[in-house]
Amino acid sequence: MIKIGYLGSYNDSGNLHLSADLGLEILEDCKPTPIKLLKGLLTHCPAVKGYHLNTYEVKCPFNLEWTVSRNADGSVDWKINPDKTTIDLNKNMFLYEKGLDILGFDPEATVVQVLLHPGWSFVSDTPNTIMLQHSNGIDTNPQIVTGQMDIYKWPDRQLSVGYSLEHIKDKHTFTLKQGQPWYRVTFFVPDLRPVKLVRMKERPLFLKNTRQKSTLTAIKKLDWRKIFTDFGNSRPKKLIP
Repeated sequence: MIKIGYLGSYNDSGNLHLSADLGLEILEDCKPTPIKLLKGLLTHCPAVKGYHLNTYEVKCPFNLEWTVSRNADGSVDWKINPDKTTIDLNKNMFLYEKGLDILGFDPEATVVQVLLHPGWSFVSDTPNTIMLQHSNGIDTNPQIVTGQMDIYKWPDRQLSVGYSLEHIKDKHTFTLKQGQPWYRVTFFVPDLRPVKLVRMKERPLFLKNTRQKSTLTAIKKLDWRKIFTDFGNSRPKKLIP
């Protein structure tokens, strides 16, 4: 059994996160939980069983629906549909007072991120642990942008949730429902051993001192393989209590 630590948002004035303000990461109904094992003959399949043992699911803590329209010049317009949304913007004006928003669009209008999300991040003390964030294609809807990373070399990188807009030619509505699966994380570890999630109550000093590493993603043309390797060589061997 390999332990995987998980943490919530940073909650301090130096690194303000909308999810930390609302305390989403402490909600029991959106914490990462193991998915159920399949029954029948599939219980004997090591490939299926190994995937299910090492996959955890995060459920959406609110209802949110928004519609995106593609303009002739390639830009997009969008609106939140209030009758399908449980986030009361009129009662949460502090979001705007702090310069925060619910949705974030990239300049090229190729992706939209939900900025209001549990700020989960994951840590491994086992080298060569890869975490895949993904939809399962069945009941996680709509499909999120899939990504993977080495959480030994780059621990505590908070997950965000994004959706591709490149397929939108005219108009499209995205609907998230409270309590339904939002995304999954699958852990690939040496020898495909089973993993166990451990909630970390606070960040070790190393993670506190290196929390701004995520801003490196804004710099283009970086040698990410070298950066990950150097960062992995600098970290303590043990971060999970």
